[in-house]
Amino acid sequence: MILRTFEARRDMAIEELRGVLAEQGLRFGYGTLWRFFARHGLTRKKRPPMPPSRPVPMC
Repeated sequence: MILRTFEARRDMAIEELRGVLAEQGLRFGYGTLWRFFARHGLTRKKRPPMPPSRPVPMC
């Protein structure tokens, strides 16, 4: 349920996610959700990841 809600809106803050989950009858603490995302290697970035920049050779 957490992942489904997260995938619907990846830019949602943890507090906002807690509110949405609470409306569905699921109550989690802030730290619980933080650890959940860390454990699964998920980030809640507002911007999509950027490709690595190419190094510019110096003369």
